Amino acid sequence: MEDDGRYTLYVRALDPKGGEILASAEGDAKDKLEVLAAVGELSGDLREELGDDSLDREKLRISETFTAKSLEAAQAYSKAQSLQYNGRYEESVEFYREAIAEDEHFGRAYSGLALSLGSLGRDDEADATWKLALQNLGSMTERERLRNSVMNLRTNSHGYIVRTAAEGESEEKLASEMSFVNSLWADIQKKYEKAPTPSRLHQEISVSLRAVRDLLIHEVEKLVIDSKPTYDAVLSFLDTYMPSLKDHVVLYDGAEPVFDAYNLEGDISRALKRKVWLKSGGYITIEHTEALVAVDVNTGRYVGKHNLEETILKTNLEAVKEIAYQIRLRDIGGIIIIDFIDMDKKTNREKVYTALKEALLKDKSKTHVLPMSDMGLIQMTRKRTREPLTRILCEPCYYCEGEGYIVSKQTICYTIFREILRESQDMNGVRLTLRVNPQIAELLHDEENSLIAALEKAIGKQIVIYPNTTYHLEEFDIFEIHQE
Repeated sequence: MEDDGRYTLYVRALDPKGGEILASAEGDAKDKLEVLAAVGELSGDLREELGDDSLDREKLRISETFTAKSLEAAQAYSKAQSLQYNGRYEESVEFYREAIAEDEHFGRAYSGLALSLGSLGRDDEADATWKLALQNLGSMTERERLRNSVMNLRTNSHGYIVRTAAEGESEEKLASEMSFVNSLWADIQKKYEKAPTPSRLHQEISVSLRAVRDLLIHEVEKLVIDSKPTYDAVLSFLDTYMPSLKDHVVLYDGAEPVFDAYNLEGDISRALKRKVWLKSGGYITIEHTEALVAVDVNTGRYVGKHNLEETILKTNLEAVKEIAYQIRLRDIGGIIIIDFIDMDKKTNREKVYTALKEALLKDKSKTHVLPMSDMGLIQMTRKRTREPLTRILCEPCYYCEGEGYIVSKQTICYTIFREILRESQDMNGVRLTLRVNPQIAELLHDEENSLIAALEKAIGKQIVIYPNTTYHLEEFDIFEIHQE
């Protein structure tokens, strides 16, 4: 990337025959990106550059646009994306690294490399690479845009630190953040002039005030508080730093709990469930594993009114909104694999992919989404900022120790059968005592009674079964009795 702010914009596109086209254009970022907003214009530019009149602007499909430091970096990145899309992760790693070697600030290449490493099960490398991706904004063009915006909005000689979370944010949002820190600094200066020595001039604000600072400006219309002290503290905070937002804060004094009044308990409950139902009758399932989170979409009770393809498309599009919402609500991070219901038409797959990217625009955490494969899979990554909601509100099941399942009662009975046969060879007592969970004792006295009879005949000893309420379902003990 040149220091004068000029850059090379690259466009990856697919022609009707499935071939890949990589084209570039020099120019001013803002003007060129506005031109590229129209697909018709883009395909026309590609036709002119490639000298190929056979390219049909209506059929040309734009894969992505990006900026890179050199043609070599762009070509390596484009090749890596194609290999990754086809599931050839090991090969894609080499090309992503080649692109990064050419352009050390190539944020997209870092993100793609992290996804491929994660798919190969190399989690430590993937996490480290993802951190590098977050340190490099999507392009130097974005760095320049943020720098220019802050310089234009600055009304004093203060310096400002713009973090990676600012990528893609509007100038209005930047202005409000700058106004807040300016007010905060002015307040500290006032305290400094008047406060005795020693005095505390500033401390980190509380959770409720952080929510006001981070969310109330652009993401919520109303803040409802059910605590009078907290309500007063928030109003005081807004009066000092953001007085225009005081009308958006409401004190709740209803008879029923505020969570019940706004059905928050229902949302929290749904956020902890493995299965989430959709309004149409379909559902999604969310499974957490060590390496990734898997999301599966099913039609469930929804059968549709017309053809099957239409039913599947409608279910997938409805699932997209719920998946994006659940990802934000549960604060799911890392690698996420979404298994949509298979669709025959490529146009329908693209509709679902586009809908997902649009739904994720509301997400404050950085995401990277790959196009849907022919098998209906979408691979994406999301920045992990803290533990997911399930880890915060839940703990592993004490009974199954987090496994999610236990051995069936019948299997336990047959395990006991084999263990007694094994140990009976070294036992000289007149009978055996078996202590088990009450449910296993009931099964051995009832349905599996023939098993005990066969076992007594095989070892030539009586077996006495005692239930013990303190035993885990899978726990049992065998004792040898030497005399009557």
